[in-house]
Amino acid sequence: MSNDEIPKGSKQYEAGHRLYSLLRGVTLPPSILMYHQISSGTRAKKFNPHLGLQVDVDSFRDQMRLLSRTHQCLSLSRFSDLLKERRLPANSVTVTFDDGYRDGLTLALPILERFQIPATIFVTTGFLDHRAPVWWRELEAIIQNSNQLDFSWENQSYRYSLQSISQRDDCFAALTTLFERLSPQKICRLLKIIQQSVSRRDQADVEMLSWSDVEALSSHPLITIGAHTVNHPALSFQTDELAMRELAQSREELSDKTKSAIQHFAYPFGSTAHVSPREIKLAREIGFSTACITYFGHASHAFFSYPHALPRINIDWDDTLFSFARKLTGIDALIYSKVKKRKYPHFLSDRCPQIDVVPSELARSRCNFSSGNV
Repeated sequence: MSNDEIPKGSKQYEAGHRLYSLLRGVTLPPSILMYHQISSGTRAKKFNPHLGLQVDVDSFRDQMRLLSRTHQCLSLSRFSDLLKERRLPANSVTVTFDDGYRDGLTLALPILERFQIPATIFVTTGFLDHRAPVWWRELEAIIQNSNQLDFSWENQSYRYSLQSISQRDDCFAALTTLFERLSPQKICRLLKIIQQSVSRRDQADVEMLSWSDVEALSSHPLITIGAHTVNHPALSFQTDELAMRELAQSREELSDKTKSAIQHFAYPFGSTAHVSPREIKLAREIGFSTACITYFGHASHAFFSYPHALPRINIDWDDTLFSFARKLTGIDALIYSKVKKRKYPHFLSDRCPQIDVVPSELARSRCNFSSGNV
């Protein structure tokens, strides 16, 4: 028996079989799934602000197994081509990974190969050769190993007591907001000031892909390499020149190394606070075929003429197989947009008049998905 097989009669097998039976035959909205890290074990520490970005490898295996049985799993290029042609079948899905963590190669790829599921890895090129710091992970390590932070930045003093988990969480949230508004150069300067304030010499141990990894992955039949900027800045806070350079340079670097055209992009952070009409225009003008944001939603046919702000379904640590399946149905997106009043970015609503439609069984009469095979 392979590691990917579940013994019949086990609780895991029965739960998966029930979900498969539930989803089979149901018209599901096309989805772009968003992952970041695949973890090989649980995180015991209580302070873990990035737990939501991680998915346990066993959970990921179960999720891919379910997708292979219930969905048409497409590459992002095929997904976007069919979307633009308004021929994207219901039950279509494409898998994406942000940032370029090395576990995408070591842990995720064998599972994708097992179930023959294509995926796109959005790579931050500055992470590959350590030109850019993975500042949020270094910040996490500093806060985790300190009892207090006390530093000055741009004529302002910052002091945080870090005696409790809640204090660490509050400090991390406050400093994240500060970092997100900075240019890459200022990020490096501020991070160095904070490191010096606690006499820290080491960097957080974060395994990212290398350039050789990316070159190897780019030739894999299941993997598409996409761009995710050079330094991972929040683009809406950057100057016109810097925003343009982050998009164009990352695309050029990846194209040169992989000897292939880089057609897809994902905006760092990707929320409406971090992406503005300017960045969407830049992604289109630079030549990307698609660009993904982090707004929670499904890629309905409303996007056929505006593919540079594609929403995604985030998958995180807390997702059970049941909650994963529920996200695929469109129910969570319906709650997100209708009940929580979280509308699609206002600056696109005029271009996508059907953007608040959840193309699920709950709203099938308002959708026109193709039912053909790809």
